[in-house]
Amino acid sequence: AEREAVEPRRPLPTAEDVRRVANFEQATRLGSTVCVALQRASLAGGAAATSAELASAIRAMLSTSIGARGFFSVYLTEPAINVADRAHIPELLSLALDEAPHDTHRALLRTLVMSTATWAVHRKLRQESLMGMGALTSGRASRLPAGG
Repeated sequence: AEREAVEPRRPLPTAEDVRRVANFEQATRLGSTVCVALQRASLAGGAAATSAELASAIRAMLSTSIGARGFFSVYLTEPAINVADRAHIPELLSLALDEAPHDTHRALLRTLVMSTATWAVHRKLRQESLMGMGALTSGRASRLPAGG
């Protein structure tokens, strides 16, 4: 059974909230809010947040480079966000990626390349305890469409 990410419910960010992000830490906080809502929606069949609200928040996060980095840093690395482990990505995320600017896709590709390289280095050095995060991130990133 899937477990729900344990985090208090926060209002979903708007496009204006994302435009005001000044640093990666702020972007990651907003990304966490969106990812938790996406996780809850997937567990509740979409009832945790309206599809329109969540779709808007995902599009907002992916509309800027720093917003995309904040979103992907949580979606791709947080074990509790297990919606990212499914064979099919959530439709709201897929649609947002289709509309996302090239910088968003570059950030995703960079994440895929770096996490795969990190995993390979840890594997070569037989650092099994460090391989897990690279494998998790790389596996999740490889399931997302990187066109655009």
